Amino acid sequence: MNSRLFLRSFSFCSILFLSYSLSGQERATLAAIKADDKKQLIGLFRGTDIKHYRIQFNSREIYGDRKISATEMDRIRQANLVGKGGSLEVKESNAEIIVLKDGTIILASGSDDDSQGKYFYRLLGKQKAEQLRLLVARYAHDLHVLDDDD
Repeated sequence: MNSRLFLRSFSFCSILFLSYSLSGQERATLAAIKADDKKQLIGLFRGTDIKHYRIQFNSREIYGDRKISATEMDRIRQANLVGKGGSLEVKESNAEIIVLKDGTIILASGSDDDSQGKYFYRLLGKQKAEQLRLLVARYAHDLHVLDDDD
C-alpha cells in the first residue's frame, strides 16, 4: 500500500514540477486537449492490454496500468517536452512516450524481452496508430515514434 502511495505521490510531484517549471506565459499558451479528442484518445486504446499503456491527463485521470518509471520521468524532463510536446523512445524500459503540450503523457511499452520499438503500432495496430498520430499532432511536435517507415 505504501509503495502505491509513493508512486502516486511521485507521479503527481513530477507532473507538478514539470508544469510549474514553465513560465507563466508558457503555461498560458499551452493547448489543453479538447474533450472530444480526449474521448477519442481513450477509445483508441480500448480493447488493448492495459499492462502495456498509460494515458495520464493529470495525476488523477489515468488510463492503463503501465507505471511511469523514474528513469522515464527523467527522460521526459531532460527532453524538455512539456510545453512544446514531442516524443521519445526509452530503450532501457522498452517504451515509447508522447508528451502533449499541456503535459498529458501517453506511453506504450513492449514486454521485457521486446526491444524492437514501434510499440504504438504493435499495441494499437497500424490503423489506430495512424489515427493516434493525426490526433496528437495537434498538440505535439516531433512525433518520430509514430513515423511509419515500414
